[in-house]
Amino acid sequence: KRMNITPQEQQKKDGAVPFATDSSARDYVANCAELEARLMKLSSEKSLLESELNKIAGSGKTIGEKHRKNYAERRIDQLSKEMSGIRMQLRPLR
Repeated sequence: KRMNITPQEQQKKDGAVPFATDSSARDYVANCAELEARLMKLSSEKSLLESELNKIAGSGKTIGEKHRKNYAERRIDQLSKEMSGIRMQLRPLR
């Protein structure tokens, strides 16, 4: 037996709204702003680490400098990957 479901009943069942609402527009803007803020924060951290690496230059003279250089290089790689992921999330939002 087939039941006819009205669009309003389907909307309640799915939890989806067929058209954009003020709420969904606010969520969209908030999501974009949150991702962009995170991207800026990561970019700033990456710039600081890159400038620190430039100061250390070469292989580093002390064990502490070598450890710091290794940490900075690994962290820069992590930041680059995370930033790439955020850019991919932002691409369809723009």
